[in-house]
Amino acid sequence: MVSLSTNQLVTSEGSRLSVAGYHRATDTGALEWAVVRVSRLDRKSRLVMLDGARYAEDGIHVPYTLAGILSAPSPRVATEIRADEEAALRSHYSGLQAGGALTAPSATEEITVVRSEERLHISRLEWRPYKRTRVRVVVREREVVQRVVIKVQELVVDDDPSSVIERLGMAGDTASQDAAESELVLHREEVTFAKRVVPYERVRIRKEIVSDTYQVDDELRKERVEIERRRARRR
Repeated sequence: MVSLSTNQLVTSEGSRLSVAGYHRATDTGALEWAVVRVSRLDRKSRLVMLDGARYAEDGIHVPYTLAGILSAPSPRVATEIRADEEAALRSHYSGLQAGGALTAPSATEEITVVRSEERLHISRLEWRPYKRTRVRVVVREREVVQRVVIKVQELVVDDDPSSVIERLGMAGDTASQDAAESELVLHREEVTFAKRVVPYERVRIRKEIVSDTYQVDDELRKERVEIERRRARRR
């Protein structure tokens, strides 16, 4: 009996797929379905029917091409197959078996391996809110100093010489002049002011679209092919 430790499934054109598990028949326990993945980066599991498969040391050879396996319907859950899903899978693989049974590999057989890699794809750009701005008017105080010129009355005394007094005939009336008093009221300007609110500036607020460069950093994985050479066993 061939060991299944290799966990490899080989298509009709030589492509190798990794086997993640098997489904067995409930009555006989025979292998019916293989759960495979096209690549390590592929998260989608696919089921391959094992009817007509050939078991060898390098893996399980099935009479289906890679394209036929990729086009097979996929069940919702790979670990459990519903009756309608199994019927659809059997119908698909039965149509692929019309080409005949598998033949032994020739000396010029080519093995095709599908490598996969992750690629960064930006699907689309969406408008999303990133900032909310509130606009309001606030009152701030500032000190203002302004100089104003005012007028003030001042007392000016003019002294006349004695010759002028004698000429005017006012020299004999000195006693009455000593008792006389005069009173003057001086005036000055006072500053009165008032504050009032007046518009001094008009502010317009609007939105505009500017372009910016955004850098996306991520790690991408890529598969590589490793070849392990083993000598064939002599019978």
